[in-house]
Amino acid sequence: NHGVIHGSWPNLSGKPRVALVLGICPIDAQLLHYVCRDGEIVEVYKMQKDSLYTLRKGGNPHGGELMKTHPFKFSLFSENEFKVWLNHQEK
Repeated sequence: NHGVIHGSWPNLSGKPRVALVLGICPIDAQLLHYVCRDGEIVEVYKMQKDSLYTLRKGGNPHGGELMKTHPFKFSLFSENEFKVWLNHQEK
């Protein structure tokens, strides 16, 4: 699920880090890619399958068609609030 909080430690090895992204969807589904550059505006791109293979972090989605933009405000929470949330998820 791409909605899961995820990340990794910085790659300090000087060697490329191989990564895999896997998604499954119906064959006729319209693929979308969401980009938030400034923490306040989200761009929604209509994507073709082949364009998703070439996505690069921080760049424009080549081959994507900008469909719309909309405001979005990320909710910030404390470390303690996160721990409470995490404990609730594990039950």
